[in-house]
Amino acid sequence: MQIALWGNRPALAAISKSRSRTAGCERRDVTHSAVIECALRSDSQGENVLFSHERTVWGGCLLMHGGGVVVCLWLALQLSFDPLQPGPGVQRLAATGGTAGCTPLNGLPPPPQDRSSQGNPSAPPVDPIRFHQRLILEVPNEKARLQVGGRLHYDFSLLSSGPSDAGVPRGPTELRRLFATLSGNYGRFLAKAEWDFADGEADVVDLYAGFERIPLLGRLRFGKIKEPFGVERVTSDNNTLFVDRFLGASAFFPTRNLGAKLDNVAWAERLFWSLGIFRDASGFDVGRGPLNYSGRLSIVAWEKGERRMLQAGLSLSRRNPPFSEVRIQRRPNSRFGIQTLDSGLFPASSARFVSPQVSLLWDRLSVHGTWVRAAYQRLEPQAASPSGAKDRVFESGVIQLSYALSSGFRPFDRRNAVFRRMRGFKALHKGGVGGWEIGARLAVLDLQDDDIRGGRVSNVTLGINWYPTRFSRVMINYLRSDFDVAEREHRLLGRLQLSF
Repeated sequence: MQIALWGNRPALAAISKSRSRTAGCERRDVTHSAVIECALRSDSQGENVLFSHERTVWGGCLLMHGGGVVVCLWLALQLSFDPLQPGPGVQRLAATGGTAGCTPLNGLPPPPQDRSSQGNPSAPPVDPIRFHQRLILEVPNEKARLQVGGRLHYDFSLLSSGPSDAGVPRGPTELRRLFATLSGNYGRFLAKAEWDFADGEADVVDLYAGFERIPLLGRLRFGKIKEPFGVERVTSDNNTLFVDRFLGASAFFPTRNLGAKLDNVAWAERLFWSLGIFRDASGFDVGRGPLNYSGRLSIVAWEKGERRMLQAGLSLSRRNPPFSEVRIQRRPNSRFGIQTLDSGLFPASSARFVSPQVSLLWDRLSVHGTWVRAAYQRLEPQAASPSGAKDRVFESGVIQLSYALSSGFRPFDRRNAVFRRMRGFKALHKGGVGGWEIGARLAVLDLQDDDIRGGRVSNVTLGINWYPTRFSRVMINYLRSDFDVAEREHRLLGRLQLSF
């Protein structure tokens, strides 16, 4: 949906002290979904200014007029979310193609020209059905949009070596995920439903509704949804660098639960925050136990274009375990692994998770580090450890890097504060070789504290990913895990991925 605002050129020129015919537009918005797409242009007679943007609500934009600056501010309640009728100057501008060649920002294509009978009778109508990374259906002249997507992850184990008596391994292949996704919005209302058919049944993955572009608050979603904790956990499985997430993310990071969360961006989308309240969900419609609270903060501390940046984040969570009991289990080498870390069942009245994170993007190179501390409060503080500690503390950390062998990089999604899959390469069907990237990761997990002897493990992962197209990926990972009991496990595994 596009919104067009028209303003009086002399009034703007009086503020900016500039009468340049064209002017660029630099995003300085403080909202979640304000995305400036196009440059600012005026007609030859200087009567009107056309300012095209997508779903802009309360926020601001700096309009660069030659050597001057115009600061535009508006309130969401004062905006009409239906296109206004253009003035005569804008009609002349559109008739002469004055908006052609408009410079897009953030890699987004220029907004479509007016193809209605009022704007350009000879142009064909806008196709309400199109394919852009996923199937998109739009209701003409309305605010409704429906998107259809899906993913298929087929995992396989090629080689393995290690202890054979520590458990029962999985088979050499597994249909890991088979998702079908429906999402859409009508005006400010949004909804999403996602099912997983990998085990032969329709298991609900995501099921939520909400509202976006809420003044000051941004976006509200409620239902079964990911908790805002840890960039590794909130990153889609389609975009992770390796087949499996690092040890600490699987052991401690909360995943999808029943609840509600708010998120928004500010400071030209360099600052992201998200807060939520949840109950642990055993299914898509059952939330058990007391309330849990999670929050996440991300800031882009430095940037130079979209290919160079320094980002840092912090995640916090307060957990209240159901029945005041906790057990942490993890196969550190992969889902196909044999050796298992197990803390055993221990009592805990509450838990506090803290996870700082930092990432560096430098053209084709990206470096990422995360540390997590999980503190479980004892039921009886007087029964503390010999050292006097009232908490059982477990820790995990990871450092990983990736490098794009072909022309490409991993972009950062500011509106969700996550890294996306590699882009900027020439796909196979377009005469290229696709996208190639390599990665390395070192992770550690410690599940020992006083009377808890869950074990320690360090894990090294090497990987190579090939993207024949932007919808497909082939992954090969080598993993080596070293346990504190002088045992070592090796594994070579891979994944065939299709997502749209």
